[in-house]
Amino acid sequence: MNVLLWGALPYVAFAWTDAIGVTAHTYHLSSLYGGTLAGAVALTGIALPVHRRRTRAPVFRATTTGDKVMYLVLVAAIVLGMWAKVAYSTPTAGYEYRDTIAPWAGSLFRLGPDVALMSGVPVLYQIHAVVGMILIALVPYTRLIHMFAAPVRYLFRPYTVYRSPGERQLAGRGAWRGW
Repeated sequence: MNVLLWGALPYVAFAWTDAIGVTAHTYHLSSLYGGTLAGAVALTGIALPVHRRRTRAPVFRATTTGDKVMYLVLVAAIVLGMWAKVAYSTPTAGYEYRDTIAPWAGSLFRLGPDVALMSGVPVLYQIHAVVGMILIALVPYTRLIHMFAAPVRYLFRPYTVYRSPGERQLAGRGAWRGW
């Protein structure tokens, strides 16, 4: 029974979208336009901390080789995903990755990779998948590890008062009490 259940997984993706009334064409359009828009937003979001790292001296000095590698791999994964989607899709049709790549990714999570599913996949999608796995492998060694730390206590901590060196001298004399 377990084999039958996992064998049916490629069709689960279609089942829930069909159940809520999303046609294959609507799904394709939302994937093409929504995915491309999300990729553009993600690239913009990456450009902001990269710009900050390049223009603020203390942040630049704190930038490690791991940070640089992580940003390159992250940008590569996003650009390759967008490029693959746009290269193999038109508004009327496109590569149906829900039949091959999605079940292959599911087989990875089940720790039983089915490499045969990736045999006919376009090369750009394959490179995108490899770069994505490299990015996942980098997580423990880069600042990406912070995505697993939820700073809930940060919301309830007391305010931190920051003072310049001159203000600290005044505070020592009792002239400024802060908050």
